[in-house]
Amino acid sequence: MDDAVADYIVLARGATTKNLFGGYSKTCMSYSGSWVNDNSAFMFKLTSTGSVTKYPVSEASVAVYFPEDGMIQFGDGPDLKIAADGGTSVS
Repeated sequence: MDDAVADYIVLARGATTKNLFGGYSKTCMSYSGSWVNDNSAFMFKLTSTGSVTKYPVSEASVAVYFPEDGMIQFGDGPDLKIAADGGTSVS
């Protein structure tokens, strides 16, 4: 991913449910291994039936994390974690 990208949406599809999960952030991606403060960041779920659910991050100071290995994480739970190999974790 380009380190200068801002206002981005990240998508992942559930392996069994085929639901789409994702997150939005207005900040620039920077794979520096640090948290990004973003009070506009949120996560969402799109189901195969067309329903959409939006989830705010619980704390702006730990809204988005960019580990050096190329994955992305929303929330420090993590609430949504997408690995560089395509693996996902949602809580």
